[in-house]
Amino acid sequence: MDPDLHQIRQELLEHVSQILTAISMKSKTLEQRLTQDNPQEARAAREIHELARQLIVSNRQMAQRLGTHPKPDESV
Repeated sequence: MDPDLHQIRQELLEHVSQILTAISMKSKTLEQRLTQDNPQEARAAREIHELARQLIVSNRQMAQRLGTHPKPDESV
């Protein structure tokens, strides 16, 4: 695999992970603030938090696959 391409993939996955983590944290904080005053909006914030968490897991799995399972033609 081209070292530059590998570096770009790694940086992109790390950047996406950082953004998703920030979204997850902010949506959890928002959920907690809204729980008593606006339960419907708190549920929406919880849904955003859960989606971000799912994407973090998917992103981590993709990073592992890209890092440990090169395509056969790229392993030469």
